[in-house]
Amino acid sequence: MDQNATADIWTPELAQERLLEAVAWLRVCGGRAAPAGLKPSMPGYQASLEDHALEGWGLPESADPDQEQEQARRTYGPAEIDAMNAALDWVPRYVAPTNPRDAAVLQAWLVCRVYRRSFDKGLRPLKVSRATAYRMRDRALAMISRRLDRDGVAL
Repeated sequence: MDQNATADIWTPELAQERLLEAVAWLRVCGGRAAPAGLKPSMPGYQASLEDHALEGWGLPESADPDQEQEQARRTYGPAEIDAMNAALDWVPRYVAPTNPRDAAVLQAWLVCRVYRRSFDKGLRPLKVSRATAYRMRDRALAMISRRLDRDGVAL
């Protein structure tokens, strides 16, 4: 089989990779939900050197001076953001209408993976065994990849 022919086909693994990236992006950029009036009106406080001196706190210290203060975050362009927003819609659009339990398991797996939580604990409310959950997740990812191919969604 020609490698170029398979290069434009969605696979469950590729759909999984895109979903994980989209959920991880949402975690960083979306933030937690809060009452609308509180978040913008309460900026974070960063004490200056003058504040430290006035209060008698001494010089600011870092717990690990060798570690960089802030890690560089990846920036995304408008097309990438549109693609991630579209990916966040795949589960409710392609899986949930016909297989709501598969959709719930896939969403639980995505959240557990991105937030580094235990998948076994995430499955408790769903009352599904681990082996069955992985089969359900794989079936949901296969459904998504087939529908993306059928709808002609570009890679």
